Amino acid sequence: MLGVLSGGAFFSALGGYNNPRSFLWCLIIGSSALVFAAPIPFSDIKWLTYCCVWLLLFVGASILPTLTGIMLNSVAESRRTTANSIATLIYNLCGYLPAPFIYGAVAEKGVGTVDA
Repeated sequence: MLGVLSGGAFFSALGGYNNPRSFLWCLIIGSSALVFAAPIPFSDIKWLTYCCVWLLLFVGASILPTLTGIMLNSVAESRRTTANSIATLIYNLCGYLPAPFIYGAVAEKGVGTVDA
């Protein structure tokens, strides 16, 4: 929630999601999410993993309002409600639904373990 609120305030101060600088900042913040996510699977240090996960969730949530606005602004006004519903459906079906299955498949295979 802190990420959504601070991201909304930041992008409102920039001029909203229609401002071209918002696109650049979404790219920068999204790239920082990639940087925070990269060390998580390789870290054995709990506090580093916790910090990286927290930062990943924070920056991901901070660009959520702006990316939603950019997405809806790219669709004709008469179709925005349908576009938002379909985008949410696809996000849930392709993001949240397969996540536990993929995690279980990776954990079952033992990716990253070395056989002696």
